[in-house]
Amino acid sequence: MKPKPLLIIFFYLCFTGLNPTSSEAIEDCQLINKVLSNLGRSMSRHRLIIAQGGDPTIVDEASRALSTETKLYRNAKREYEKAHCDGWQRQ
Repeated sequence: MKPKPLLIIFFYLCFTGLNPTSSEAIEDCQLINKVLSNLGRSMSRHRLIIAQGGDPTIVDEASRALSTETKLYRNAKREYEKAHCDGWQRQ
């Protein structure tokens, strides 16, 4: 599997430790939303492949990919909440 450009951008933002201004925060939220959407679509495809249960090697590969994407999705969701993208200010 090739790394997706949005994932690379997401990890760059996560690991650089930038403190964005409010306009940058909105852009970050939009970026994280796109990452979550792309991961969700990919996870859905892999679930379908697993459910169809065709070739065992393909199912095994889809299962490994789904496991990795699930971890990435959880991390992205955590970053989404941490960036207060849900509109609620936590104190």
